[in-house]
Amino acid sequence: MDIDYLLALQQLRTSLGGGVEQIFVLITQLGHVNFCLPVFLIIYLCVNKRAGIFLILTMTISGLLAQFIKIGLAINRPWVISSEVQPSAIDLEHATGYSFPSGHSAYAASVYGSIAWYFRRQKWVVALCVIVALLVMFSRNYLGYHTPQDVAAGAIVGLVAVAFTVKFFPWLESHPEHHAKLIAGVLVGCVIAILWVVFKPYPVATDASGAALVNPAEMMEDCLQVIGIFAGAMLGLFLEQRHVRFEVTSHWGFRVMRVGVAIAAALLFHKVLEVVLGAAIGGAAAVLICGFGMGITLAYLWPAAFVRIEAWWLARKDAQTLV
Repeated sequence: MDIDYLLALQQLRTSLGGGVEQIFVLITQLGHVNFCLPVFLIIYLCVNKRAGIFLILTMTISGLLAQFIKIGLAINRPWVISSEVQPSAIDLEHATGYSFPSGHSAYAASVYGSIAWYFRRQKWVVALCVIVALLVMFSRNYLGYHTPQDVAAGAIVGLVAVAFTVKFFPWLESHPEHHAKLIAGVLVGCVIAILWVVFKPYPVATDASGAALVNPAEMMEDCLQVIGIFAGAMLGLFLEQRHVRFEVTSHWGFRVMRVGVAIAAALLFHKVLEVVLGAAIGGAAAVLICGFGMGITLAYLWPAAFVRIEAWWLARKDAQTLV
């Protein structure tokens, strides 16, 4: 039945033409980590720091769960299950790896679910977040990249992450005396997760020509990158709360600078350093190191820097005013 549903959408996609298809390719990007990360940065650095912390907790937890389930169950994409399914070719290069659960759906549910819950008193925000999340999930079916089961499972993963953070976040804020032990436990858990990801067996399914349908190395790197970002971000948040404690009260010019530099730093880690380190030490180690570096930089190192930059600028401006 799931394949019949995808085939019906495939027929609809063909009849509506490439214009509508391109719109859904753009919509599906709203559930990609490359879009969700800037959303976190804008909220964390410019809008509401507490909401940003809530969001990154939920986002990284859902990302970890989705990746662990993917490599644990190793369920193939719809077009592997049925040759009748012809996915959209526009964004097919990014639809790699295992299919279940849908990572885009998990991120959509966790990110927009977090925003909807945190700003739940603003009904228009809730409505917008629900619409965006549902559109992202539908786009994964419309483009033929996931089955309905993949999407439903991804949504459940994301919502479970939101529910966990809703319950855990108040305790986290009210018990700072446990933060050091908690971070130590998180880092130990990440090391165990890394060992499992690296040494677990990966089933290798092949097509009629003998070519691998899924590259285990790519799946391993995807997992290691998420683990690295999670570990770096959690350690960074801990250090920021201990040593920086920045506030979202500065001039909007400073806020734009904060986000602009943060996005540039993320691109530097993802697009440049990963490639350079990958050539030197291998892709798996590179994505893990760069993921960790990105997480701790965005959560702690950059906030620590911009607090000093903004203080220096204001002091300089005050001195010029007195003169």
